Amino acid sequence: MMAPWYSYHLLEAPVPIDGGCTQVLWQARFTSPPVGDPPTAALQKVFKFTGVARTVNGTCPEHGYTYSALPQARVVELLNAWNKVLLSRKTKFLCADASPTKLCGDARHIREDLGEKWVGGIGEEAGLVTLRLNMPLVNAPAQIYTEITFDPEGKLPVRVIRKVPSPF
Repeated sequence: MMAPWYSYHLLEAPVPIDGGCTQVLWQARFTSPPVGDPPTAALQKVFKFTGVARTVNGTCPEHGYTYSALPQARVVELLNAWNKVLLSRKTKFLCADASPTKLCGDARHIREDLGEKWVGGIGEEAGLVTLRLNMPLVNAPAQIYTEITFDPEGKLPVRVIRKVPSPF
């Protein structure tokens, strides 16, 4: 039987960068044998993740950081582009929702819902940007997964797909 592992997270204070902020998240992973008196734990691995966020009223937010392999300056640019596209009344949405959230109503409802969520991950390929939002499903072990694909120039409809992934 494998020893169970446990994960602990530590956040550094946010640091301003040009147009945004960064915050380092440290994750320490420990294993612990199933039996033992006293209980023991051994450090197995340490991970470092650097998140990027837009400033809020000129200050760094406490949470809501986006993690990406893209350069930090590019992440700030794309988050700003997403905010501009999301708020534009000209933006059209192509929406599919297989979750219980009933996201796909009118454009105003989609804007309000997506505007309340923080972007967990961001990527860019062939001129399109993909955002990933994860949010807990209340009173359920699953997560709701939302993927958004958009053109930073705002010329194409925003594609939104929301679902609850299978539990395995």
